[in-house]
This record gives sequence, structure tokens and C-alpha cells, in this order.
Amino acid sequence: MIRKIALAALFALCGSAAEADTFNVAIDGHCNTFTLNVQRFLVAGTRGGCGSAIEGGTVAKVDRKRGVVISETTNNMVVTWYFTTPEAGAGKVFVFSSDGETSSEVGSGTYHIVHGPAAGGASGPDIMATFQKR
Repeated sequence: MIRKIALAALFALCGSAAEADTFNVAIDGHCNTFTLNVQRFLVAGTRGGCGSAIEGGTVAKVDRKRGVVISETTNNMVVTWYFTTPEAGAGKVFVFSSDGETSSEVGSGTYHIVHGPAAGGASGPDIMATFQKR
């Protein structure tokens, strides 16, 4: 009986796939888009638009403000994206890269929530190309 109660408590704590929220995001002025699935404190998704990557991360607090942090590995570096919580459908994004020894901010800007699937090939340059040339 105790095992059943413990198992039920574990499932209640972890939640179910039905609780996941999907957000489609476009980086303003760039062709990068994201589809992010947020389930409690975990985030999984993809980057698209121009280029592609599989993303994974978490819901986090930075300076007492809730946001989403996701990372990908590409071209021998880890790229980390921090999205602030959107207000009125828009927010800020900060991009960091690491080579395993050092980490630095390589870009920032704004984003907006896209209703429906994130459009592929939005207007503007690839934000990734900006700092991969460095």
C-alpha cells in the first residue's frame, strides 16, 4: 500500500505530458525561430527558421525573474539562449557561447510569441552566423 501511495505521489510531482505548453517564438530582426515545449520546469524543443538544432533546458530565475534557458551544441561550442518571460507576447533574449573553457555573451535582442507554428525562413540574418564568424 505504501508503495502505491509513493508511486502516485511521484507521478503527481512529475506531472504528465498533457500538462506541457508549447510556445512558438521568433527572434525579432532575425530568421531564427523556436518551438519550445515547457513541462513544469523542463524545456525541450527545436530551433528552426534558418539552421536547425535540438534544444533542451529548464525554466529558471535570473535576477528574481522567471525565464527559459535552453542550450544546444553546434560547431564545437555550446550555445545557451535565455528568454525572459514574455509581457504582452514579447520579451528579451540573450545568447551566450562557451568553448568549454570560457563563456561570453555573443548576442541579445527581442522576441515575440508566434500564434500557430513558428514560421520557417522569417526575415533577417541568422543570429548564429553573427558570432560563429568570430
